[in-house]
Amino acid sequence: WVIGFALLVFGANLSVSQMRGDSMIYAAVSKNLLEAEDPLRLTLNDEPYLNKPPLYFWITAGVMKLVGPGPVGVKLGALLISTMLCVVIYRSVRRIFDDRAAGMLAVLIFSATYVVWRNTYHARMESLLTLCVFSSLMCFWRWMDTRRTGWILGWGFLAGLGVLTKGPVGLLPIAAGVTYLAVRERGFFRGTGSLQIAGGLAAFVASFLWWYIYAAQGSDLLSVLFGDQLLDRSVFGTREAVHRWWSVYLAKLVSYDLIWMVAAVIGLRRAWAQENLRRPVGLLCSAALLHLIMIHLVEEKTARYLYQFYVFTAGLSAFGILSIRRFDAEHALKIVIVVFAISLQFVPPSSGHNYYGVLEQTVVTARNSGWPLVADWREFEALDEQAALDYYLEETSPPDVMPDSFILVRPRSNPMPQARTLFTTGRLWIGVVLGAPYGPGEAKPMHQSPPALEGS
Repeated sequence: WVIGFALLVFGANLSVSQMRGDSMIYAAVSKNLLEAEDPLRLTLNDEPYLNKPPLYFWITAGVMKLVGPGPVGVKLGALLISTMLCVVIYRSVRRIFDDRAAGMLAVLIFSATYVVWRNTYHARMESLLTLCVFSSLMCFWRWMDTRRTGWILGWGFLAGLGVLTKGPVGLLPIAAGVTYLAVRERGFFRGTGSLQIAGGLAAFVASFLWWYIYAAQGSDLLSVLFGDQLLDRSVFGTREAVHRWWSVYLAKLVSYDLIWMVAAVIGLRRAWAQENLRRPVGLLCSAALLHLIMIHLVEEKTARYLYQFYVFTAGLSAFGILSIRRFDAEHALKIVIVVFAISLQFVPPSSGHNYYGVLEQTVVTARNSGWPLVADWREFEALDEQAALDYYLEETSPPDVMPDSFILVRPRSNPMPQARTLFTTGRLWIGVVLGAPYGPGEAKPMHQSPPALEGS
């Protein structure tokens, strides 16, 4: 039930090209890995890409190798990762609360959350980061119950994979585990417990440090990751920090997820009353609180940063709802799961942000007409615009000698007046130059994209 549900929910409209923003960048960087001489170094437009660590790109490139670099290849990795995450949520919540229905409902709550579905559908790396972070926390909980070394090593190793996915945010399960022990169970720091924790921390460092050492050689990796991507994006790294406190996050939680949050409060209260549930619930609450603090320290306040918060609270929401139920929960859940999963297959994706799909048509037009395709990625300011050229076009720099006639790709804000327009979108202008340098005279559009694209 869980695997089928996750595949249907996150696989809806899988083949539709809807890449923009970060997902466009991730697609281009992953595609470049297929032809890279050094797969340990990421590139974009033949320049080093240092903004993110490589784990998500390695996985996406591996899937592209198997199924091709099209939209399915870009999104399939996120689909499989999200399905695995749903299985981990189900098994963990079922074990914590000893209730199959609680595990199933937690998966439904998590997957049906708009922020989770949207970011997974757009093939962002939050799904992989959340899988690493949540799995690491569950390993730590199992270690506290069993004292087996394998679990504490899993805690460190999986947290390290989180760092290899998205940098310092992977520290979250390490910080949550240590904080929980310091507040509630200091005895774990004594005797063999301290040695096991040290082993977990060693596994944590070993799982990602090797790549950072290698990639930092001859590059500005550390200054970009910890300067541009960490410090400069935090409230400490700018003179115009946005101090909106929790308004953005509270607005999202109240407007979209009020029922789940109320249920989580009920579930927390009832779970805390049971001694056997205080340990896992306390660990999840520690992670949720630290997560909110971490995302608040990022200057840009965006609801997608709540992705991990939802996985920490889904089990509590499910437990809260089921603790007041007066019905056959599992039977009703199966009906809801089937109806919800099937209904998503008929929900068309929005085309309002598909800025770059027109580049596919441009490549076909160039191939059929015989006109060379010319683009200079340096004319585009936004990184996702540069990535779109890198992903769709074979050459993203103009030749030394310009041909007499060619198809030209430019930012929409800077078209060539003497060229004839072929396509326009919210970001791109694409035209044909005939008999350069004189041009064909006054520009007369041959094709305009739909209004929905132009108004984006």
